[in-house]
Parts: sequence; C-alpha cells; structure tokens
Amino acid sequence: MATNETAVAIERAIFETVIFDANGGVVNLTLFDFQDLPVDRARVRQFDLAGMGCESIGKALINGASSCVVEGAESTICKDALLLKSRLSVELIG
Repeated sequence: MATNETAVAIERAIFETVIFDANGGVVNLTLFDFQDLPVDRARVRQFDLAGMGCESIGKALINGASSCVVEGAESTICKDALLLKSRLSVELIG
C-alpha cells in the first residue's frame, strides 16, 4: 500500500525493488509500478513475484525511484518523501 502524504499529486511512481529470500540471498530485482498517487489517498497495488510464496520472502529493499512524475516532469519527491513501514514479518528497507 502506498499513501502520498506530500502536497502534490504524483502522476506516476515506479520503484526499483530487490527481493531477498529468508537466507538473505537476492532472488528478484524488479520494478514496482504504483501508477498514480493522489494526495492523501491510499493506493493498494498487487505485484506478482512468479514462483515465490510469501513465506519464502525474507526482506524487500526499495532501491530507489526509477521514475517519479509530477506535473508532467520527473521529480525527486518520491525519493525525498519516502517513508517505509511494514505490518508483516517481512522486513522492508530502503
């Protein structure tokens, strides 16, 4: 789930994400496309990690914003305002 708590609408947010197994090995490097993120509104997106069950994921690293579009242009706001937290046993780092 992503919530845009900035004062501007984000037209497109794509984050480079690294998935690690329970032993700390890298098993996937992919882009998570959160699409548009309106101000103060939660967005839930589902990402399929083919061949991986949730129990096999040890942690996820948000490696940075691959693309962040605000008012039709690339912006650093996705990186600058990124706050990570997880309610699951999977560690989320960035």
